Amino acid sequence: MLQILKARLHQQYRTYPYPEKMPVMAPRYVGRPQIANGTCQGDCSACVGVCPTGALSRGPDNRPVIDLGLCIFCRACEEACQHKLITFTQEFSMAANKKEDLCVVNAEFKRAKPWPWNYAACSAGRSSCGR
Repeated sequence: MLQILKARLHQQYRTYPYPEKMPVMAPRYVGRPQIANGTCQGDCSACVGVCPTGALSRGPDNRPVIDLGLCIFCRACEEACQHKLITFTQEFSMAANKKEDLCVVNAEFKRAKPWPWNYAACSAGRSSCGR
């Protein structure tokens, strides 16, 4: 028993000093998706067509909308986007307190049209985002 206590005192803290120091994620880690400012050109729906879960839709003005509740972070949409509007970051904190935070759009459009602009586009017929 004494050896266990001695070993524990030698180990010190095992928790990460977050948020003072941000963790370094593995290179293969796929974090929060990000949509660049801009719109899809013409009738381009390549990214929507390759999404295996239907998490991606086109919102108003042909802007892509990603439902994080359905996204499996496979990166298929990122590879299919010809205009490189969709990218995945290394951001790991994706908790949401509000329903609208589950829908990812570009920052320019979110500032221009507050909630519930994205409900119809994001939910695509579901009762709420994330289902």
